[in-house]
Amino acid sequence: MKAIQSEASGRSASEHRGTSSVGLRHRSGRLQKVLVVNRGEIARRFFFALKEEGIASVAVVTDPDREQTWYQFADQVVYIGNGRNYTDVPTILAAIESTGANAVYPGYGFLSEDYRFVESLDTYCKKNARDVLFMGPDAGIMRRVSN
Repeated sequence: MKAIQSEASGRSASEHRGTSSVGLRHRSGRLQKVLVVNRGEIARRFFFALKEEGIASVAVVTDPDREQTWYQFADQVVYIGNGRNYTDVPTILAAIESTGANAVYPGYGFLSEDYRFVESLDTYCKKNARDVLFMGPDAGIMRRVSN
Protein backbone atom coordinates (compact mmCIF):
# COMPACT_ATOMS: atom_id res chain seq x y z
CA MET A 1 0.00 0.00 0.00
CA LYS A 2 1.04 3.57 -0.62
CA ALA A 3 2.50 5.77 2.09
CA ILE A 4 0.18 8.57 3.13
CA GLN A 5 0.31 11.26 5.76
CA SER A 6 -2.54 11.45 8.25
CA GLU A 7 -3.32 14.13 10.77
CA ALA A 8 -6.11 14.75 13.18
CA SER A 9 -7.80 17.50 11.18
CA GLY A 10 -4.55 18.87 9.76
CA ARG A 11 -4.94 21.59 12.34
CA SER A 12 -6.92 21.24 15.52
CA ALA A 13 -10.65 20.78 15.06
CA SER A 14 -11.30 23.58 17.54
CA GLU A 15 -9.31 25.97 15.32
CA HIS A 16 -11.64 25.21 12.44
CA ARG A 17 -15.10 25.28 13.88
CA GLY A 18 -14.94 26.33 17.50
CA THR A 19 -15.67 22.81 18.72
CA SER A 20 -13.66 19.70 19.30
CA SER A 21 -14.04 16.38 17.51
CA VAL A 22 -13.59 14.87 20.98
CA GLY A 23 -17.24 15.85 21.52
CA LEU A 24 -18.44 13.18 19.09
CA ARG A 25 -20.46 10.60 20.94
CA HIS A 26 -19.94 6.91 20.29
CA ARG A 27 -22.55 5.69 17.85
CA SER A 28 -24.26 2.35 18.00
CA GLY A 29 -25.16 2.41 14.30
CA ARG A 30 -23.17 1.02 11.40
CA LEU A 31 -21.48 4.29 10.43
CA GLN A 32 -18.63 5.12 12.78
CA LYS A 33 -16.08 6.94 10.61
CA VAL A 34 -16.59 7.98 6.99
CA LEU A 35 -13.76 8.60 4.53
CA VAL A 36 -14.93 11.32 2.13
CA VAL A 37 -13.28 10.91 -1.27
CA ASN A 38 -14.33 14.20 -2.78
CA ARG A 39 -13.43 17.84 -2.47
CA GLY A 40 -14.83 21.34 -2.35
CA GLU A 41 -18.38 22.26 -1.39
CA ILE A 42 -19.73 18.71 -1.78
CA ALA A 43 -17.24 17.40 0.78
CA ARG A 44 -17.69 20.37 3.13
CA ARG A 45 -21.45 19.91 3.27
CA PHE A 46 -21.05 16.20 3.91
CA PHE A 47 -18.64 16.89 6.80
CA PHE A 48 -21.31 19.13 8.37
CA ALA A 49 -23.99 16.46 7.91
CA LEU A 50 -21.77 13.80 9.49
CA LYS A 51 -20.99 16.09 12.41
CA GLU A 52 -24.72 16.69 13.00
CA GLU A 53 -25.21 12.93 13.21
CA GLY A 54 -22.24 12.40 15.50
CA ILE A 55 -20.27 10.49 12.88
CA ALA A 56 -16.51 11.03 12.57
CA SER A 57 -15.24 12.17 9.17
CA VAL A 58 -11.98 11.86 7.27
CA ALA A 59 -10.96 14.08 4.35
CA VAL A 60 -8.55 12.90 1.70
CA VAL A 61 -6.60 15.91 0.46
CA THR A 62 -4.17 16.19 -2.44
CA ASP A 63 -1.21 18.55 -2.60
CA PRO A 64 -2.99 21.01 -4.95
CA ASP A 65 -5.83 21.31 -2.37
CA ARG A 66 -3.67 21.93 0.73
CA GLU A 67 -4.20 25.70 0.59
CA GLN A 68 -7.99 25.41 0.37
CA THR A 69 -10.36 25.48 3.33
CA TRP A 70 -13.11 22.97 2.53
CA TYR A 71 -11.42 20.10 4.38
CA GLN A 72 -10.97 22.03 7.62
CA PHE A 73 -14.39 20.83 8.71
CA ALA A 74 -13.34 17.16 8.73
CA ASP A 75 -12.36 15.49 12.00
CA GLN A 76 -9.28 13.95 10.40
CA VAL A 77 -7.25 14.67 7.28
CA VAL A 78 -5.22 12.28 5.14
CA TYR A 79 -2.82 13.86 2.67
CA ILE A 80 -2.58 11.70 -0.44
CA GLY A 81 -0.14 13.64 -2.60
CA ASN A 82 -0.73 14.07 -6.32
CA GLY A 83 -4.11 15.34 -7.58
CA ARG A 84 -4.61 12.12 -9.55
CA ASN A 85 -4.68 10.16 -6.29
CA TYR A 86 -8.38 10.86 -5.75
CA THR A 87 -8.93 8.01 -8.21
CA ASP A 88 -5.92 5.86 -7.29
CA VAL A 89 -7.39 2.75 -5.71
CA PRO A 90 -4.30 1.66 -3.69
CA THR A 91 -4.01 5.19 -2.24
CA ILE A 92 -7.65 5.29 -1.16
CA LEU A 93 -7.46 1.77 0.31
CA ALA A 94 -4.36 2.85 2.26
CA ALA A 95 -6.32 5.83 3.58
CA ILE A 96 -9.11 3.51 4.71
CA GLU A 97 -6.60 1.25 6.42
CA SER A 98 -4.64 4.02 8.14
CA THR A 99 -7.71 5.83 9.47
CA GLY A 100 -9.89 2.88 10.42
CA ALA A 101 -12.78 4.31 8.39
CA ASN A 102 -15.69 1.92 8.09
CA ALA A 103 -17.43 3.70 5.22
CA VAL A 104 -16.46 5.52 2.02
CA TYR A 105 -18.48 8.41 0.60
CA PRO A 106 -17.48 9.17 -3.00
CA GLY A 107 -19.65 12.25 -3.57
CA TYR A 108 -19.86 12.61 -7.32
CA GLY A 109 -17.21 12.05 -9.96
CA PHE A 110 -13.92 10.45 -8.93
CA LEU A 111 -14.81 7.02 -7.51
CA SER A 112 -18.60 7.37 -7.51
CA GLU A 113 -18.81 5.82 -10.97
CA ASP A 114 -15.89 3.39 -10.82
CA TYR A 115 -17.04 -0.20 -10.45
CA ARG A 116 -13.39 -1.28 -10.25
CA PHE A 117 -13.00 0.66 -6.99
CA VAL A 118 -16.09 -1.00 -5.51
CA GLU A 119 -14.78 -4.42 -6.51
CA SER A 120 -11.35 -3.59 -5.06
CA LEU A 121 -12.97 -2.44 -1.83
CA ASP A 122 -14.89 -5.72 -1.61
CA THR A 123 -11.64 -7.66 -2.15
CA TYR A 124 -9.86 -5.54 0.47
CA CYS A 125 -12.65 -6.21 2.98
CA LYS A 126 -12.55 -9.98 2.43
CA LYS A 127 -8.76 -10.11 2.58
CA ASN A 128 -8.54 -8.01 5.75
CA ALA A 129 -11.71 -9.20 7.52
CA ARG A 130 -13.11 -5.66 7.42
CA ASP A 131 -16.61 -4.40 6.79
CA VAL A 132 -16.29 -1.09 4.93
CA LEU A 133 -19.48 0.28 3.41
CA PHE A 134 -19.35 1.98 0.00
CA MET A 135 -21.99 4.71 0.12
CA GLY A 136 -23.10 4.31 -3.47
CA PRO A 137 -24.35 1.69 -5.91
CA ASP A 138 -22.78 -1.72 -6.06
CA ALA A 139 -20.38 -2.67 -8.83
CA GLY A 140 -22.99 -4.66 -10.77
CA ILE A 141 -25.31 -1.69 -11.06
CA MET A 142 -22.43 0.56 -12.09
CA ARG A 143 -21.50 -1.89 -14.83
CA ARG A 144 -25.08 -1.98 -16.17
CA VAL A 145 -25.56 1.80 -16.34
CA SER A 146 -22.06 2.87 -17.43
CA ASN A 147 -21.34 4.07 -20.95
